[in-house]
Parts: sequence; structure tokens; C-alpha cells
Amino acid sequence: MAMDVIYLMDQRKFNKACLIGHSMGGRAMMRVALSYELDIRQFLLSNLTKVNGKFRWKANITSLKNSFENIVKFPLTTEVYKNPVLFVGGTKSDYLKVEDQDRILKYFPRAQFEYLPAGHWVHAEQPVAFLKLSAEFIKSSNE
Repeated sequence: MAMDVIYLMDQRKFNKACLIGHSMGGRAMMRVALSYELDIRQFLLSNLTKVNGKFRWKANITSLKNSFENIVKFPLTTEVYKNPVLFVGGTKSDYLKVEDQDRILKYFPRAQFEYLPAGHWVHAEQPVAFLKLSAEFIKSSNE
């Protein structure tokens, strides 16, 4: 997944990006940020698809299967991403726990952490609060 994003950015000649990812997509965006020399910001969102006028999560099982070896190896790197990063987690989620912050800060020393009263699908359960955090982060990162 990360290589797909890097390829697209190269093809489109993007030299600046705001990367957004949720769950496995977030993991892929962290890999892009650690591997690619661009002005990139990364924070949490989702893999969504529109079905009957409503957004739903859609897993790409084939891509997950094909990428499994790289997924389990992350983040075997010594690289550090030095730009601002916002991680948004849900207080009722088993992911992005407070105790994970020190490990994350080794790779993303300028990371900020925000927690909303939600589960793993924080952007769907708290859309207004999530969008507010996201917009403020993007605005502050571009100033």
C-alpha cells in the first residue's frame, strides 16, 4: 500500500502532501512518511466506500494478503520522521493506547496524540470532533 502511494505521488509530481489513513491505511501512511523525502503530515481516517448513499468500510482482502509479509515486519527501520504528526485514537479502542506513545515517539518525535470518546472507528463515531481536530492540525501544519 505504501509503495502505491509513493508511486502515485511520483507520477503526479507531488512534492507536498497531507496523508490520511485509518488502521492498516494509517500504518501504510506511516511507512510512506518514514520512507519518502517530502513535506508530509499524517493522521487518522478510514478506508471508506459509498454503498446505497452511505459510507461503509471496505477491506481489500487481496491487497492485505499480498502485503502480509511487509505488514508484519513494520516498522523495521531506523528512520525518523521529523514533521508534525497527529494520531487520533478512541478511548474505547484497543488500538493507539497511551502506553504506545513512547514507541511511536521514537519514529515520530513531533507526534501529537488526541483521544476522543469512541472505539476503533473514531472518525465515524465522533465525526464532528474528528473533523475539527483534523482541520486544526492541517491548518497549523501549513502556517
